[in-house]
Amino acid sequence: MNKYLGFGLLVFGVIVFGICFQIYMINQQSNDNLLVEQTNQAQNRAVKIGDGRYVAYDQAIINDERYTTTILFFYSSDCQECMAFDGEIAGSKISSGVQILRVDSNSRADLKQKYEVATLPSFVRINPDGTKQQLWDAYGRTKTVEAIIENIQ
Repeated sequence: MNKYLGFGLLVFGVIVFGICFQIYMINQQSNDNLLVEQTNQAQNRAVKIGDGRYVAYDQAIINDERYTTTILFFYSSDCQECMAFDGEIAGSKISSGVQILRVDSNSRADLKQKYEVATLPSFVRINPDGTKQQLWDAYGRTKTVEAIIENIQ
């Protein structure tokens, strides 16, 4: 009789252990799923760095969080140097996180004055709040995106 009682207790113990183990595994899977969901939510809230872009100036896009570097390109359509830069920039890949905004100096004299642009073409790196960081007079200079980035740092 004791033999059967001992065997019964052993079977009962194995069954209880199995049930506890299953509950533990279900909780682990739930915790893992919760962690994955929280990670996905955090990634969705994170700011994604934008592909480089070359677009017309718009005050609303200066502080776009996807861009860590904003450069204003002051040009005039009747300036050959400016048009050479324009063609080079438009045909180049701009680094991620960099935006170059074209500013027509004829129609935006207010910006030309604000950033103290005296000659064309000129490039001005600005903070997200619009504060000037660096001005580069590009007349007669190498006309590449790399040269712009290098000289505007």
